[in-house]
Amino acid sequence: MSILTLALGYAIASNPSGQIDPNELTFQKVLSQLSTSTSLFVQITGSTTYRGKSTPITSSLSWSTNNDGTKQVIQVELQEFVNNILVKRIVGDGDTLWIYNLPAHEYSAMSYGGSGKVRPDGYQLHLLDDLSWATTGQSAYLAKFVKQTFNNGGTYSSWMPGIDSQGLLQGATSYDPINSNITYIPNPTDNFYLYDGSPKRSIVFEIVTQAQPNGLLPIDVLQNIYLNQIDQVGRYQKYTHWQLTPYSNVTFTPDIFKPYSGSQTQGWRAVVGPKPTSN
Repeated sequence: MSILTLALGYAIASNPSGQIDPNELTFQKVLSQLSTSTSLFVQITGSTTYRGKSTPITSSLSWSTNNDGTKQVIQVELQEFVNNILVKRIVGDGDTLWIYNLPAHEYSAMSYGGSGKVRPDGYQLHLLDDLSWATTGQSAYLAKFVKQTFNNGGTYSSWMPGIDSQGLLQGATSYDPINSNITYIPNPTDNFYLYDGSPKRSIVFEIVTQAQPNGLLPIDVLQNIYLNQIDQVGRYQKYTHWQLTPYSNVTFTPDIFKPYSGSQTQGWRAVVGPKPTSN
């Protein structure tokens, strides 16, 4: 497919140099809506393909905010699977963030909740910063997503700095610039916004318009985020594809935010990592 044919599928936004990408206001709005949720479940599902072998990858993040009397309790759990095997678990129980590397039988812990009945200043941001420091790969995008959602009630910044997003043309089939087998077909209630970082990476936000009951105006809701990426590893290319999907106001099981017990990590090595810097 020629570059000209591909370009016909995109509505090129007019954005003079030095101005903010106009679509970022839309992204900010949907994140601000999610930030009012007391619980959020975000999942990434996809695969990596290298030297002809495809490996499934999955990461999920559960986030809960509530109160124990007058004391705020923010909890998080992240699970990362490669080839359907759990390789990393991160648990924030309200006071301590526990990081488990299962294949290496290693763990570390960082306090974010302070001590006593009063939470430290920046309690939530400390957890978000610690989570960002502790994640890599596709899980780092989950940490990025929740930080942008919950920091100051939703604070969006570009997922591809230096490149403006493009609203894809409604009614036309647009092909992903990294993998032309993937297509997007926007319609009046289903919009797609592309960050085109070809030949290496593409990121697409899908935002749908949902009708509301009792005559309320429709609202825009983030449906999915898609990533396609090619990396050069030695003489071969590695292709990564995943889809991120958020679910708000989810009910979690009571034991989801419990760290492993001492008996479960018996014989594991404790690792002391550098404390991330809050900003």
